Amino acid sequence: LQDSDALELLTILYAQPHRFYHDTSHLIAVMQLWKFYAQDNAWDDPIAAGLALAYHDAIYEPLSGPGVNELTSAAVAMVVARRYPTEPERVRDMILATARHTEDFDTDDDTARLLDIDLAGLGRPWMEYKLNAVAVRCEYPHLASDEWATGRTAFLTTMLDRKSVYRQEPPPGSSEEQAKANMWRERENLQKPILCENCETWSTQAYAYSERCEICDHQRDLLV
Repeated sequence: LQDSDALELLTILYAQPHRFYHDTSHLIAVMQLWKFYAQDNAWDDPIAAGLALAYHDAIYEPLSGPGVNELTSAAVAMVVARRYPTEPERVRDMILATARHTEDFDTDDDTARLLDIDLAGLGRPWMEYKLNAVAVRCEYPHLASDEWATGRTAFLTTMLDRKSVYRQEPPPGSSEEQAKANMWRERENLQKPILCENCETWSTQAYAYSERCEICDHQRDLLV
């Protein structure tokens, strides 16, 4: 991105205090992968792909309904895209596709690669994956542990039921096998009752995301 105003906007948006996973670190990670593929001339439209990746989480409000963040992020991206030699509608469509990670649908190579980049963290080593999972949980403090566990388990189950997590060859540093193993392990943890060693109360594993027992506030390890 050459536009100083656009860069300033991205910096402000991704630095919002309610972001723990979908923050500047995530932005940098996806843009590094965009650059990796750009160096190999893998993108049909590198400008559209770069803008879509940069703005796909520009608007991120956990309380919003399904698809709302993607719609508003796409609207912001289209305004910026008009300053570049690409089709704003192309950028919009790529961002909207990120609301459909759990679905199997036909798409072009650039969009498939963008979706895989967005999910690259699923296929990282377990320690990195679980820290990402904790960060995502921190973005939903309004959900009780049982609500979080139900919703998260549904997402993990849908992803595990897919024929493959990635639509193309996984991004560098990620693997299909590791992604499936990570999600299976997290789902098992979420469904497993655990005993707080301090208050001796059984609770859902989900409270481990927040580091503390919801009954007595005892701190414990994150995600066994």
